[in-house]
Amino acid sequence: MHKNNLKYDIVIVGLQPWDTSLGSNCIDMAKVFSQTCRVLYVNRASDRRTELRQWFCSSDSNAYAHQNNKRYILTQVSQNLWVLDPGIILESINLLSGRPFKFLLRLNNKRFAKRIHKAIAELDFKNFILFNDNDFFQGQYLNEELSPRLFVYYLRDYLVNQPYFKRNGKNMEIDILQKADLVFTNSVYLKQYAEVYNPKSYDIGQGCTISIPFSAGDNIIPMELQNISAPIIGYVGNLVTMRLDLLLLEEVALVRKDLFWVFIGPLDSDFSKSKLHDYSNVLFTGSKSQEQLSNYIACFDICINPQLLNEATIGNYPRKLDEYMFFGKPVVARKTEFTKGLGDLVYQYEDASEFSQMLDLALTENKFSSKREERKKLAESHTWENCVNKLFETVVAFENH
Repeated sequence: MHKNNLKYDIVIVGLQPWDTSLGSNCIDMAKVFSQTCRVLYVNRASDRRTELRQWFCSSDSNAYAHQNNKRYILTQVSQNLWVLDPGIILESINLLSGRPFKFLLRLNNKRFAKRIHKAIAELDFKNFILFNDNDFFQGQYLNEELSPRLFVYYLRDYLVNQPYFKRNGKNMEIDILQKADLVFTNSVYLKQYAEVYNPKSYDIGQGCTISIPFSAGDNIIPMELQNISAPIIGYVGNLVTMRLDLLLLEEVALVRKDLFWVFIGPLDSDFSKSKLHDYSNVLFTGSKSQEQLSNYIACFDICINPQLLNEATIGNYPRKLDEYMFFGKPVVARKTEFTKGLGDLVYQYEDASEFSQMLDLALTENKFSSKREERKKLAESHTWENCVNKLFETVVAFENH
């Protein structure tokens, strides 16, 4: 597409590197942006503490990645999309607070902005939009340093109560919300939180890229599941106690010996030490490739999302639910503001007793129920194209106001 036919030049900064193995809203949106815009995706800069830790733990396998943190690299990954490794190491200042923290944060941002300026000049970006994906530290003063035509802040996770962000995060997020021209969120809860500080806050919903191949007739039963006769209750994703209710799982799996529980994904230290490993009706498979996951999910009688309800999760839109619903499977999930909007397509619970009841109710669902097709259609409607279109419509209205 010729440059003159493109809508905008967009510079994206955020928390996740381009090569992350995790699902990333920002990366998915960047790819959609690049269909009609020129996009510069800036990887997060490294910091002194991280570099020292990597140096002490260095090996030949990570030496190349360690060296790349010191190199400025601008790479074109598609026709209208470039990725910048800024090649700069910022000072680690998170143990400070108040005026010293803000002073050094501004210096870090100035140094970071110089590298971004260099890439902007090389690409001849003009009158660009700055899109900040939830980074209120490294992105705090980039609006002042880069002088974009429009500063957009994307709030897709409530981070300020996580340990790393707790000391300075709340004040920094309030500051960045207040200075943004527009704030976009992926849930009603986060929109309501953001508009306390910025009335120009808008919920554009959540997209979903179904990255798990699915072919209804070609699924092969994985070896670990071939001799299981009990109904299979399955979970796919990172097993982390900050977001998942480990105590509930231990309690219910111990009592419900009539069910077989399968957990697919990497475990944090608490899940690694869990009582679940002692239960004969529980299997941890470890991580599986995207190509293998459809075979496992096809064997699940019920998919679960045993989410904790806390400040880190309360406003979240769980991408996992869309992936489950794409397969039409009955889903049992913790009741949240988001899941309430899904009605009876998801079986919702609030405590261990109700969790067990919802499992029983989900097991009675007819395999030919119309709910299965409704779930698939709903998941397919949650596209990143829809989210980006809503964002652009709001941008146009704002600039034309």
